[in-house]
Amino acid sequence: MPVYEHADIELVKALQKGDIDAFNQLYNKYNLKLFYFIRGYIGSKEDAEELIQEIFITIWEKRCRLKEYLSFNSYIFTVSYNAILKYYRNKGIRQKHMSLYLRDIDTKSNRTLKEIEYESLLSLIDSIITRLPPKRQKVFRLSREKGLSNKEIAEQFNLSIRTVEAQIHQAIKFIKKNLEKEGLIALLFFLFFY
Repeated sequence: MPVYEHADIELVKALQKGDIDAFNQLYNKYNLKLFYFIRGYIGSKEDAEELIQEIFITIWEKRCRLKEYLSFNSYIFTVSYNAILKYYRNKGIRQKHMSLYLRDIDTKSNRTLKEIEYESLLSLIDSIITRLPPKRQKVFRLSREKGLSNKEIAEQFNLSIRTVEAQIHQAIKFIKKNLEKEGLIALLFFLFFY
């Protein structure tokens, strides 16, 4: 299991017990990623914000059924995907290309396939991260996988916050460049969920 998911596991365990602080931490961690992902599909800022609220209400209501050993990142991605499908059905939007695309994805994919694709994307991203210079790799992993702030990372490595920001920026630039070679899906996944 990737290192960065350990923080989510603890938050999910707390959430299962009704811990509102754990819920808020997950919301803060995923809110912006989901916003850009959903808005990319539906275009409307207001509708994207409304869907995010619905998604997190669903997560709160189903908190007891969450499995902490499964990827919360994958789970919330799947819930978001289903919310987008529901949005198009409920709004009665019949844009030919979008509805055909979504229907095609819906019929061809199942949970196992999605998990395999998700794990493949994670593996691809991880292999790219391992090609970063050692210090940049550590800084990036602490930021994205451990959820440390730039200030916390700067203190840990005795660096300036600007240096940490520059290291993260260079890491993202390198990863994006390598993912562009792999295609749009891999790049979008990284931009919205990593």
